Amino acid sequence: MQIITQTNLVRIFKDNKDNGSDTRFVFLLGAGASVQSGIPSATTLAKQWNDEIKNDFGDDAYNKWIKDKAIDVKELASSYTNIFQKRFGHSPQNGYETLQKLMENKEPSIGYTILSQILEQTKHNFVITTNFDTLIEDALFLFTAKRPLVCGHESLADFIQLNSTRPTIIKVHRDILLDPYNTPSNTSTMEDKLTNALNPILENSPIVIIGYGGNDQSIMKLLQNQNRKPIYWCVRDTVAVSQNIKTLLKKSDMLVKIDGFDELMVALQAKVYEFESIKSLSHEDKMDSMIVKNAIKKVDGYKKQLKKFEQEVATSGSQEFKENSKSILPEWWKYELQAKAETDTNKKDAIYQEGIKKLPNSPELHGNYANFLNDITKDYDGAKHHYLKALEIEPNKANYNGNYAVFLNDIEKDYDGAKHHYLKALEIEPNHANNNSNYATFLKDITKDYDGAKHYHLKALEIEPNNAYANINYAGYLLGYNQKSEGEKFLNIAFNLLSDKYDLQLEFYFYKMVHFLESFQEAKDAIDILIDKGYDSLNWDFSRNILQAIKENHPHVETLKKYAKKISGIDYSNVETME
Repeated sequence: MQIITQTNLVRIFKDNKDNGSDTRFVFLLGAGASVQSGIPSATTLAKQWNDEIKNDFGDDAYNKWIKDKAIDVKELASSYTNIFQKRFGHSPQNGYETLQKLMENKEPSIGYTILSQILEQTKHNFVITTNFDTLIEDALFLFTAKRPLVCGHESLADFIQLNSTRPTIIKVHRDILLDPYNTPSNTSTMEDKLTNALNPILENSPIVIIGYGGNDQSIMKLLQNQNRKPIYWCVRDTVAVSQNIKTLLKKSDMLVKIDGFDELMVALQAKVYEFESIKSLSHEDKMDSMIVKNAIKKVDGYKKQLKKFEQEVATSGSQEFKENSKSILPEWWKYELQAKAETDTNKKDAIYQEGIKKLPNSPELHGNYANFLNDITKDYDGAKHHYLKALEIEPNKANYNGNYAVFLNDIEKDYDGAKHHYLKALEIEPNHANNNSNYATFLKDITKDYDGAKHYHLKALEIEPNNAYANINYAGYLLGYNQKSEGEKFLNIAFNLLSDKYDLQLEFYFYKMVHFLESFQEAKDAIDILIDKGYDSLNWDFSRNILQAIKENHPHVETLKKYAKKISGIDYSNVETME
């Protein structure tokens, strides 16, 4: 068994293409390939269900079950089927409906979009998968003109043809709608007719395995075929590979260290295939896109996925991924990536100016540059100019209206203008979590419409339960109105979402100082560290929380006022005169 890199595997595909090779690769996908599309991994589900089992059955029965089934609590994914069976044994139908709900309305990630082009436009047109979801066929339906053969039940095995030119998806554990296999008894062996159909494929094609942990016997037995072609088993961590995978792999097989499913597919697009259909996705005129011609009704859904992809690229630690992504994302994103990577403020400013000079009609660059000028350099005149320029180019964009509303509220104190743009943003995109949350704060702080504020806070959290801003904002609202128990719940949710959001970290620790005396000193020390590093949360209004502290006879009110001013820049000396 050899260990190679993602770059090595991409080179193999490039050589295959350049040489016009007859070799056809087969993809074998596990649950890990669907995580970036929003479907929880086997590890995540196994942990959640295991916790529920322990809670429902009690320690004695739980411990006996763990022992009887040899459940490895440190590696729960390896016992996924046993855990599923125990969790839903009294009502298997509930189990299948739970899985269906998890997979509903999930859009294929950028990785599946690229894979659909590989399946349609190259000879590598077979996918074997343990997944029940429909992401592969959805990507093909949305982004190609070809219709795949989807073998979601073993009774369809006779229709699998080794030399088919049609994209072929083989779901070895059945489709989610066809009584899927999800227990130890039905995942330990594979139906003979399906094995007979798959063996010739594996004996003629090297296998690229992605997102599969080797935890079910049926697939592992299939891969023991001594006549099969080599395996390229892709993993994030080549050290933490399970023993059953190591035992299976032969000297001719290879472990491939990759950054993730999306990242590998992006590398294949950038370095090997350069599909025009993928490039066309970033055209400013949607009608120019070849994809749109096949799926005009779905293009807006794709744009949302592209926005998620932009965020994924922005937060990725892989420089190669960022570089490869330039072949997919629109031209303005090149400057945005450079600006995000630059730590020197002056150089960051110069990058934005260069981008705007090259792309003067990019509302994205104008909008992002306005945020930079507002948040970092405090050039409010410049920020206003670029906010308005973004709105001039694209007046009906929720983000630009929402950001300008925040600027008008915080900086210019133009509350009528702020309300106008908040309402316009919410009219354009009612389910925009940040705009709902920001408008809720506006209603609380400016118009004193507390019922309205609560409505929009809850709507933001309904849209995005794991939105850091929405959780911290609602926590502050609740704590300010003496709803400590409920406020603490949302504060704790927010804490797990704040790793790189230093302004929100300041707000979090301030709320701890105000409302949880036992955490006062620890929170104060944390704020000191963040402020020393130059972080702030300018114009965030803590008045309501300080007033609540006064009502509760907090022993350090003057210290709270001082720290609130350090964080937000607002003077709280007269907060006692509030209602």
